[in-house]
Amino acid sequence: RSTLFPYTTLFRSGSAIEVSAANVANFMRWVRGFPLVRDGGRTFLDQAHYSFDLSEYELVGSLATGGRLHAVSSEVAKDYRALFDELAASGVEIWVSTPSFADFCLVDKDFSRELLPELGMFLFCGEELHRTTAHELRRRFPQTRIVNTYGPTESTVAVTYVELSDEELSGGEGALPVGYPREGTELRIVDPDTGRACRSEEHTSELQSRFSIS
Repeated sequence: RSTLFPYTTLFRSGSAIEVSAANVANFMRWVRGFPLVRDGGRTFLDQAHYSFDLSEYELVGSLATGGRLHAVSSEVAKDYRALFDELAASGVEIWVSTPSFADFCLVDKDFSRELLPELGMFLFCGEELHRTTAHELRRRFPQTRIVNTYGPTESTVAVTYVELSDEELSGGEGALPVGYPREGTELRIVDPDTGRACRSEEHTSELQSRFSIS
């Protein structure tokens, strides 16, 4: 079967995106190189709905490296006590979620290193990661990597990656960086009206990818 045929369908607000096997394979090659993921055998938090492109991180990451998924149901995810009891027994090492789910957990003071002693990385996508969230995560999980990624659904989940350093987290009140492009991706900053290249300090951006766009 051709790798260009639709392999799966991912959803975003108001539309569905067909993703080919070649798109997923390219994404897999990238994710396998992430810290911790590349070690193999890691336990991933599996909280996002499978129709949400974010879930490809834990699905592809675990399947490609002999890892495990710790699935959290929608019902449990809405109940602090049930959620935290489950997380305490989960052995999760790689946390995959939107920043807003982390914010939900941070409301409770028990969401800390003591709850998830084996957690090595927060891997975020799907929404803007705010400085307030990242700062509080660093305070409660001082040894855990905080990774920010970005990409429209058409790019097969994400096309940029950055592990946030203490220097970046303390660098003022502006937006946090979304990272560097993955291999095979070209980033352009363009004017949305004319398509012409903008100066680096201008606001809007457009992502083009040779291998990732569905």
